[in-house]
Amino acid sequence: MVVLPMEANVSPWGANWVWSLPLIASTVAIHSLGLGLIDTRMHIALDRNEKNRTPGGFPILIMGGVALCTTVLHGPDGELMSVKWKIYKTILRYSEGVDKPIVKPQFPMSYDLSSDPHEDWNLFDTRLDNGWMFAPVFRHIIQYEMSVKKYPSIKPGEEFKGY
Repeated sequence: MVVLPMEANVSPWGANWVWSLPLIASTVAIHSLGLGLIDTRMHIALDRNEKNRTPGGFPILIMGGVALCTTVLHGPDGELMSVKWKIYKTILRYSEGVDKPIVKPQFPMSYDLSSDPHEDWNLFDTRLDNGWMFAPVFRHIIQYEMSVKKYPSIKPGEEFKGY
């Protein structure tokens, strides 16, 4: 029997977490398709004059996009990673890879996606007159946090009692 030494810089959970990515993608796809089917059946039930419809791609695309955005904008720990407002993106935390740690920069990084879609040039590295962008970004963060406080997530095993 040959025992291979484990590299010191590999975390024990890192490789297992990577395997969950295809499961997350397939779960989002299955749920989007299911919601599309429910949407189609509801239209048929509510409007008997319409012929049977197949689930349209648009509702499925929208639901998948919302799930993807929610997944991308939040880290594996559920904390907010970035905020996009109009053409600007502000990164609060980032990671170089799924097996790398999450880094919180000393100052949030901001990018103008219309002129820099690859996010190569942090606006605050070259210009310091963009502080106004933080007002709408943090307004959205405050609204989001107030929403989470008003409508908290249901803990595992907890009974939903309504809002």
